[in-house]
Amino acid sequence: MYEDAFNDDDDCPIVDFQKASLVLLFDTSNLLFRSAGNRELAYLTTTGGRPSGHVFNFYKMLLGYWNRYAEFGETALVFGLDHVGGKETRQKIFPDYKANRVEREDLCLETLGIPQDQAFAEILECIDCLPHNKLEAVGFEFDDLASAIIKQYPQKHFVLISSDEDMWALLGSNKNLTVVNRSGIVTNEQLEDKYGLSNFGHVLNYKCLFGDTSDNIPNLLPNIKRKPIIETVIKPTATNATGVLAMVNLLENGPSPKMQTLLADATEKVQFIKRLTTNFKVVSFLEIINITAQIHTFTSGDKQELLRLILDEYQCNSLVNSVPWF
Repeated sequence: MYEDAFNDDDDCPIVDFQKASLVLLFDTSNLLFRSAGNRELAYLTTTGGRPSGHVFNFYKMLLGYWNRYAEFGETALVFGLDHVGGKETRQKIFPDYKANRVEREDLCLETLGIPQDQAFAEILECIDCLPHNKLEAVGFEFDDLASAIIKQYPQKHFVLISSDEDMWALLGSNKNLTVVNRSGIVTNEQLEDKYGLSNFGHVLNYKCLFGDTSDNIPNLLPNIKRKPIIETVIKPTATNATGVLAMVNLLENGPSPKMQTLLADATEKVQFIKRLTTNFKVVSFLEIINITAQIHTFTSGDKQELLRLILDEYQCNSLVNSVPWF
């Protein structure tokens, strides 16, 4: 359900997601780490010695994205959140999902002099004062939600702001989607340089075969040169879950004895890819309505005034007069 908490103010440049033609969709976790981890702004403090670089950096980035991509009166700000159970949902399918990750060192103690949890909480407090939508659902990570909402609303133009390369796969199915990472808009040249592909839709196929070390997804073909597989197996197959299954079946039953031997030795991996693809096809399509029902909105004139007070408190003086929704 949508909660219309906006004032009836035609001058507010940000609109509810329901009314927007353009959506700035933020990977909030990624945004928090970028805001709090910027060493160049870590020196900023108030006159009383309170660290303020993380708050300043957050609004500096937000304003940059707004000024570059937003359209007055037609744009919604949507902040997507990883649910605490999102990782566990995937681990039911693949118990070793992200098992290679170690707890991150608290860089905020080094850069800001305050714990990471505190820095994140102070940025989230600022987000809560914005006219915005939050996107979250029990048992799902942000990329699940981003995929669902973008497919559910193909008529809207989305600018997806995230450094997660898994998001590149979405570019293959939505002409109204722009993905922005730290370097700017993701382009076909970046796709070619990174993966040797010409179609963003094949990123899913590529990762299913060659794995993803950041998520601990295994490589099916660790001893095979990638370029021939890309040209003869990945590029000819469909850019969806069905295509991935067809691709794996082709490798299992193909004419190459060497390939059959390799996959015979990787039976568990092959079954995992089939299981993963089948399950996430379900998540991406059949449960799409349940996911998008979790979008909600809240803001008020009082909260916008609170935001002004927060920026004053952190002495972000140069930002107060440039925030377009005051």
